[in-house]
Amino acid sequence: LLNLATNRLAVWMIFHPLKYWSCPGLGIKAPAEGSPFGLVGWQGIVPSKVKKMGTRIVQMVAGMPGRPGLINVESVFRRLDAGHMAALLAPALREKVVPIVEAELTGPQYVREQLADMLITTERIEALVADVITCVQE
Repeated sequence: LLNLATNRLAVWMIFHPLKYWSCPGLGIKAPAEGSPFGLVGWQGIVPSKVKKMGTRIVQMVAGMPGRPGLINVESVFRRLDAGHMAALLAPALREKVVPIVEAELTGPQYVREQLADMLITTERIEALVADVITCVQE
């Protein structure tokens, strides 16, 4: 029973807590990045090393200069259908771009909204995204 409890605690401590935790009121700050333990506190091993692990995974999958990765990023981009990607990205891009354009325009709010709607159509954004993807593919 004790063995089960200590094993369960050990596995929990690998992943938790996500942020550094220490005894409240002691004023102890988190240790150096990448270190799971401090003087009187703890952060899960995986969360404390997420930056280092993420960098290594990206290098392994996508490769780095002079060392090929598991996938060839260029061939993946060449296989993208520009029209399909544009259709997928256009609504989210429009949602982000319209408020920016409205803020830059002058005049009453309803006029700015109408101008933004006229200038930033889904079709225009789709065409722009398709052009960008095509340029990246070449």
